[in-house]
Amino acid sequence: SESPGADDLYCPDEGVLRGRVLTAQGGPLAGAAVRITITNQPVALVSEWTNRAGEYSVGCLLPGGYTVEIARLGHVLPGGGTTYQASATVKEDEPVAALPDVVFERASVATGSIVDGHGEPLGGAVVRALQVRYVRGRATAVAVGVERRSDDRGAFRLYGLGPGQYLVKASAGASLYAENRGRATGYTPLFYPGTPSIEAAVQAR
Repeated sequence: SESPGADDLYCPDEGVLRGRVLTAQGGPLAGAAVRITITNQPVALVSEWTNRAGEYSVGCLLPGGYTVEIARLGHVLPGGGTTYQASATVKEDEPVAALPDVVFERASVATGSIVDGHGEPLGGAVVRALQVRYVRGRATAVAVGVERRSDDRGAFRLYGLGPGQYLVKASAGASLYAENRGRATGYTPLFYPGTPSIEAAVQAR
């Protein structure tokens, strides 16, 4: 049998998707993951990372529609969220498609601890951050980031948050304790610094 030669490795399709990922300060952001799929087909066609100049370039693409997803560990988009998504089209008469610059900013982390009514650490409490946003003049608390549970010391760590002010909400389901003789003890969801009322909650920044 014949070994594959240079002609067998040649890519006849000239379609290219390229772009650049930047930091909030305008510098290049290397190491951002770029995932490209054919529109309406969820299986990844190409996955690569931005180079030191923050650039990516994916070639050998057939004419058609593509979905581009970009994410960087420890970074978030300025408007919220961790993954940038856009549609792009490679045309036969315009095989090179340049996408707009994508900007990420470094994510923030919120830490704290949860205690019960006796001041003892409360493990297993669900903790999440909410951000107040105004829709048609009305304030709405929108969950952001990923919810976490407090550990056995009552400590929690919320990461992947962009700059801004947040409400921190903690809730715990009914638990069984030996001293309660089999009765379930429930906890009312609380907002930082320890109030059940969202109006009385203090935003952390």
